[in-house]
Amino acid sequence: MPSYFCYSMLEPFFSNGIDQIEFYDVVYRDGKLTADFNTDANIVFIIDYFGVTSPETRKMINNCRTDNRIVILDTTQSVFCATDNIMRADYSFCSYRKWLFTNAAMSYAKSGFAIDYEEKLDTLYTDLRLLAADKKSNYINGKSDSKDYLELFQLADETLRDDYIGYTPRAHEIDILHNIDTESIANARRENASLIVSELSDTVRGCFQFALPNISDNDAPLFVPIIIDNETRRALRLFLIEKRIYCPIHWDITNYHASLTSKQINIYNCELSLICDQRYDIASINREISEIKKFFAGNFFRK
Repeated sequence: MPSYFCYSMLEPFFSNGIDQIEFYDVVYRDGKLTADFNTDANIVFIIDYFGVTSPETRKMINNCRTDNRIVILDTTQSVFCATDNIMRADYSFCSYRKWLFTNAAMSYAKSGFAIDYEEKLDTLYTDLRLLAADKKSNYINGKSDSKDYLELFQLADETLRDDYIGYTPRAHEIDILHNIDTESIANARRENASLIVSELSDTVRGCFQFALPNISDNDAPLFVPIIIDNETRRALRLFLIEKRIYCPIHWDITNYHASLTSKQINIYNCELSLICDQRYDIASINREISEIKKFFAGNFFRK
């Protein structure tokens, strides 16, 4: 497993009795997020992070195939990238929740598989999400000053922690996937992410670094991850929240991370994800850029 992960990636292995798990390093080094792949494991879990493809991923998959290892590819963060890595893996899956307002997911097996299941809706989770989304829309559009939608989203996610197996998405959520323009999504995110990297390049010096600075025409950035010291990260994040700009952290440290080394855990304490969502137009991205510049230029930050 990569050392940089969300607990939800690891939990299914433990719950199915697979507890002999080794972590290979995923660290920020030499100006980019890098995977140090050196393991004898016979099953390897691989991720392309933040919707930015990496030649290292193709190399890792090919090496595993040469050594007859099983490859599990998590494409949740790279599903809209123009790459054929999914066809090279033995198993692949993704959740679309980070990209679209849907609970739909996808899975793939090179040898094929059969799934026999009945429709089972998690009405508590979906109802909470719908209510939170409605309240968020009212807040963003100035119809409400309440931020209680944040607690509702958190409550919805908490319902999944202990009860998430076997649920199916609603029919209209599947329809969303059938009707989306994936090229438009990828183009908008590339444009937004490229603008952020370009406009903040001068701010980077001495303040923070881009974890994945090189965005190609094959990419569909999920976020623009930056590397910043923990104290400044906290101050910047709170400053942006006051401006109604919500940049998440990937990921929370949990008990599943207990065996990681200090080298491996470091990135959890210094990564911040700048938003480049396709739902935000250029004016919105420019506002995000402007507020970040104000933070580092003003009295909010001390070098």
